[in-house]
Amino acid sequence: FFNHCANTSRLHNQYDHMFKCHCSFLGSNLPRKRPIFKKIFPFLKNKDFKLLGQGWTNKDKILSFFQKVGDYKNINFLKNIKIKKIDFDDEKKIYSSSKINLNIHNDYEHFYGGPINERFFSIAACKGFQISDKIDQISNNFKEGHDVVTWVNTDDFIDKYEYYLKNYDLALNIAKNQYKKIIQNYTYDIVIKNLLEYCNY
Repeated sequence: FFNHCANTSRLHNQYDHMFKCHCSFLGSNLPRKRPIFKKIFPFLKNKDFKLLGQGWTNKDKILSFFQKVGDYKNINFLKNIKIKKIDFDDEKKIYSSSKINLNIHNDYEHFYGGPINERFFSIAACKGFQISDKIDQISNNFKEGHDVVTWVNTDDFIDKYEYYLKNYDLALNIAKNQYKKIIQNYTYDIVIKNLLEYCNY
């Protein structure tokens, strides 16, 4: 069974011009993803690219620093500093309005070949087109070029980014196929039903 699936009660396609862009990444600036960020973000720096989530702005970095000082020194008012998160309602708008959504897994997910992260299913539930870094569970359950697009190195990412922007009708068809597969197999309702059947309930 997959560890993650699509929450279709919360996520659906909802275009919003405010989030329109060629490419976006929604996620936190985590150390365990930075080696992958370094491979592709320099290429995207001068593109129509939006970086959304926690830890990317100077303000977030300063707040994070003071929060860590608070943890180390046990200073409550610093420990309780909150860095603003992306609103749940905006999440589906971002995935629906970006031509290309980036999906990036943690280093341990690469090491173990999975599980597929929650972002993968969330983007699909919004009918968004995504390019994901390649892990075994994606390759074992989705067909490249039919219901998924993955990349294995920087050149591969750049080639696919440019190809699908120029041939966006193909990108939309892949997103459509991915959405159908997710809705038919990987929603909360379906996964819970399968788990109950597996446990003989």
